[in-house]
Amino acid sequence: MKMEHIFAAVLLVFLRVFLSSDSNIQGAFVVVPRSVQNPVNHTAQFNCTITQGQLQWLVRFKDYTYDLFWPPALYDRTLLSRGVNVVNTTERASILFINATQQNNGTQVQCIAAIQTFLNRTEKANLTVFGPPAAPSNLSTSFLDGSHVLVSWVPPFTLQGTKTWYRTYVWNMSSNSTTSFTLACEGVVATSFCVYAYENTAVNRVCAEYRFATEAVNEAGASGQSAPLDAVLPTAPRITSDPIIRVISSRAVDKFDVVFHVQVEYCGDIPVQYWLVLRNTTANASVTFGPYFFEQHGSDVEIGVKVLPNYSYSYTVTVSNVAGNSTSAPQVLYTTDVQLSTITCSDHQLNVTCFFAEGT
Repeated sequence: MKMEHIFAAVLLVFLRVFLSSDSNIQGAFVVVPRSVQNPVNHTAQFNCTITQGQLQWLVRFKDYTYDLFWPPALYDRTLLSRGVNVVNTTERASILFINATQQNNGTQVQCIAAIQTFLNRTEKANLTVFGPPAAPSNLSTSFLDGSHVLVSWVPPFTLQGTKTWYRTYVWNMSSNSTTSFTLACEGVVATSFCVYAYENTAVNRVCAEYRFATEAVNEAGASGQSAPLDAVLPTAPRITSDPIIRVISSRAVDKFDVVFHVQVEYCGDIPVQYWLVLRNTTANASVTFGPYFFEQHGSDVEIGVKVLPNYSYSYTVTVSNVAGNSTSAPQVLYTTDVQLSTITCSDHQLNVTCFFAEGT
């Protein structure tokens, strides 16, 4: 054989290999298969349309070391057993279906246009199978106002391009029922919070305890509920009795220490603020003391101020938190009628807090 014949034969083999490479797709394909993300137990779909030649499919499973062609050989039932099927819509248009199972996760697909002895291949398209998301974590609550609570959480990891939404459940634990719940938020896509509206009341002076839980949902299913979070939702404070003078002591010749005691009811361990408005009706002057912040929940609070002897005063106390406020009815104090006590504010055996400020 002449040398030029050998060279021509080698060149023909090289061209056939080159023309069958992944890069030679120009002019042979109108529609090429694209990588897809599918929920588990659904069906993935790949589309291909060619302009010439015979259309074939090539499938490589992640756990296989060789490629499988469609149509399969009579003796090879692997593609059928793994849920692969092909529907030819026309002679040169075809759809490849694959069951999106965890076993088929990572499968690669190529479309082939067989033109005489050349196999023109598309780029590889990947099948990514995803299951239900993990449950949200780290639930927390914050109170927006007297009737709305913000429930937030850390969302689970999700694949880019997939949609995840959330359901937030609320139980009123004070009703002694753990089966009856309210669906506070549903179908909230791509957010990690829920605003729940609740009734701002305490029934029979019993604070309502609520339980919150959230689950994540995608096309593959639901995560199951997160770890629950229990919270006592706040109510507006209510002054249950008129403020009274709890302690009066003499610390100076010209001034008295006067402590006003107030009883308050409210729900929720949230900061509460107190104001005392003291008006010297004799001198026609008033002073506002506060706000005084109390971080811990308590019903007994005392506010101390210094007042002048032989004067007439009126006073009110206002209590507020994020849920609302309450103001007592005006009370009257005549310092000429007060019998001084030797007890000072710090001498109390009560679980209360005292503040002293200068009056008028």
